[in-house]
Amino acid sequence: MQQLFDNRYYQWLDYVDNLVEEKRVITAVILMSDHDLPFINQTLKNLARRDFYNEYKGHFPISDWGRLLCGWVSSYSRRDWDPVVAADELYAAAKGAGTNEDLFIN
Repeated sequence: MQQLFDNRYYQWLDYVDNLVEEKRVITAVILMSDHDLPFINQTLKNLARRDFYNEYKGHFPISDWGRLLCGWVSSYSRRDWDPVVAADELYAAAKGAGTNEDLFIN
């Protein structure tokens, strides 16, 4: 566990690059800050020409927690989401008989 903090970027990139076991990847994602995730994604693109989100969305569990982690990983790309548009889209997603859970998670 100590290696997740000391030289964490190298460790996380190793986890991502080598498709290590799911639990280690999930632990790394949970420990990443809002600043770490874009850095890891850009570094992976530069080194391996791969996108972190696209690389791992198929490796997260299909449970609610897995969907939440996928949303968390992809959320850095929506930082510029206009608040008014976001409110309207979220309202529409919750309105009516069904809820668009994917919109809330992402």
